[in-house]
Amino acid sequence: MDWIARYVSTFLFFSIVRVTTPVLLAALGGMITEFAGVLNIGLEGMMLFSAFTSLLVAAHSGSLALAVAAGVATGIGIALVFAFFSLYLKGNIFIVGLATNLFAQATTAYVTQAVFGRAGVVNILGTPVLPAVDLPLIKSLPVIGAVISGHSALVYVSWICVALGAFIVRRTPFGWRLLAAGENPEGVHSLGLSVRKLQLGALVMSGIFCGLAGAQVALSLGVFVQDMTAGRGWIGLIAAALGHGSFVRTALASLLFGSAIGVANVLQTSGAGIHPKLVLMLPYIFTVVAFVAYAGRSRKLRQAT
Repeated sequence: MDWIARYVSTFLFFSIVRVTTPVLLAALGGMITEFAGVLNIGLEGMMLFSAFTSLLVAAHSGSLALAVAAGVATGIGIALVFAFFSLYLKGNIFIVGLATNLFAQATTAYVTQAVFGRAGVVNILGTPVLPAVDLPLIKSLPVIGAVISGHSALVYVSWICVALGAFIVRRTPFGWRLLAAGENPEGVHSLGLSVRKLQLGALVMSGIFCGLAGAQVALSLGVFVQDMTAGRGWIGLIAAALGHGSFVRTALASLLFGSAIGVANVLQTSGAGIHPKLVLMLPYIFTVVAFVAYAGRSRKLRQAT
C-alpha cells in the first residue's frame, strides 16, 4: 500500500483541481441553456472543435491569447450552428446535439489525416502550452498553496465564471428573462420578448464556456488527440443536471466528477496493479452511479409531492 502514501497527496488534489476545469465549464454551459429551456447535448462537440482550433492557432501563431480567443470563437460558431438547426429550423434537439458531437469527431479525424497524415493527432514542435500561474499570497500557504497555486489561468477563470454566471442569471434583467423563457415561455412572449433570441443568447454563452474548456484541454498538453475531450461534455451535462439550477451545487458536482477523473489519472501511473481499462472506466462508472442516484432521488421527490 506504499503507493497510497505516495500518490494520495497534494499532487492528487492538484490534479483534481486541474481536470475539473473542462467539466465545470461544460456544466456551466449546459446549465445556462437549461435555464432557457434548451437541452444542449452538443457540449462535447463544441469542446472538441474548440480544442482542435485552439491547438492549431497556437501552433501556427505562437500566441496563447490568440489561441484561446480562437477556441472561444469556434465554440460560439458551433453554438450558432446548433441554434440554427434546433431553434430556427425546429430540428429535434437530441438529433441536432448528437449530430454536432459526431460531426466534431469525424471532422477533426478527417482534417488531421488529410493535413498531417495522422488520424486524429496533431503534434507540432514548438506549440506553446498554458503556463502555470503562481498566486502570490496563496502560494506560501502550507498544503493549500500546493493544491490551488500553480495552475493555468483558465483554471482560475473557470471558477470566476461560476460567480459571474450566478451574477448574470440572478442579478441582471437578461438573467431574469432567461429564467422566465425556460419556466414560462408564453408569459415572456406576451411581454413582447423573443424567447428564441433569449435561447440563442444562452447558446452563445454555452459556446463561450465550451470554447474555454476546449482550449484548456488542448493547450494544457500542446497536442491534439482524437476525442481528447473524452466525454467531458457529457459529464458536464450530468453535473448540470445534478446541480438542479444552483451554480454552487453544479460546481460541487463538477468537482466530484473531477475527483473521479483525477483518481483515475493517478492510478494509471501508481503501479497499484489495477487493470488499465478498469482505471479508464472509473470516471464513467462514477458518472452512471451518480446519475442513477439522482434519478432515484428525483423520482421519490415527485412521488412525495
